[in-house]
Amino acid sequence: MPYKDKNIAKIKKREYYLTNKTSLLASSKEIYQKKKENIRKRCKKYYENNKDIINEKRKEKFKLNREKEYRNQQNWNDNNKDKLKKIKKKYKIAHKDEIQKYNKKHRNLLKDYYNNYKKKWRHNNKDKTKNGKLKKYGLTIEKFNNLLQNQNYECGICKKKFKDSYPLQPCVDHDHKTNVVRGLLCHNCNSGIGGLHDNVEYIICALKWIKVVKADISKESLHAPLFSYNKSKKYHLKRDHNITIEQFNNMLFKQEGKCAICSKIFTYEKCSLNPCVDHNHKTGNIRGLLCRKCNISIGLLNDSSFIIQNAINWLKEK
Repeated sequence: MPYKDKNIAKIKKREYYLTNKTSLLASSKEIYQKKKENIRKRCKKYYENNKDIINEKRKEKFKLNREKEYRNQQNWNDNNKDKLKKIKKKYKIAHKDEIQKYNKKHRNLLKDYYNNYKKKWRHNNKDKTKNGKLKKYGLTIEKFNNLLQNQNYECGICKKKFKDSYPLQPCVDHDHKTNVVRGLLCHNCNSGIGGLHDNVEYIICALKWIKVVKADISKESLHAPLFSYNKSKKYHLKRDHNITIEQFNNMLFKQEGKCAICSKIFTYEKCSLNPCVDHNHKTGNIRGLLCRKCNISIGLLNDSSFIIQNAINWLKEK
């Protein structure tokens, strides 16, 4: 006989479920495994026919229990991290083109917003950003400040006082092979010795090179061109250095198609090995041809024999 009182019926059902929990779960699993495909088909059909109603109900439920839903979702994410990763990977592979299109649109729409947000965050969290950069070299802010004090707040090569603004910001200089920190340099000196591969021999060559007064440039075309040049190359050589393509070609042959400092062979296939005309910035006299990296590096070191000699001493001592 069914119970007339609904509350008593609920209590009795609960008691029966708790006493026979394992057997009930096992039987329900067996039934589900047998009728798995039919159940899924029925669920799909029902969802397709009542899609709008189901979504509305879900939204209403979420609004009423927003905090609870967030908590449940967070708990599930924490307990199923590996499962989540697999689901995300599958989704990314299946919807690769859609994701890329969405990201492009999103970046373009909110580009200024994100850039301003990053700038504000870096400005308000200077210590955090500094810590992140110093961790690469195994340093803390305290060790960094000690290095500053030991160097009297000046660059180890050019001896200029450090400032908060570029290019006199203090940069950590380290050996790229051993990762040992050598000290602090300004941006220009750090990039300058980095462009010369922290190689003492290259820097000694650079010191000799900047003492060259003027290269011998013959106007006659003595050799066939090593590379094919376009009109823009001829125009830039004439405008920037007042030389012809024949003079440029003769310098290439005199240097055997190699950089005068690092002795690497010039090529237009790799940007860093393009032949560049090096000149004295005070007199305007052309010294010869260097690869892009060497040319930029001695420019960053101000074409100064004092700074380059200090760079040699810095690398030898450390």
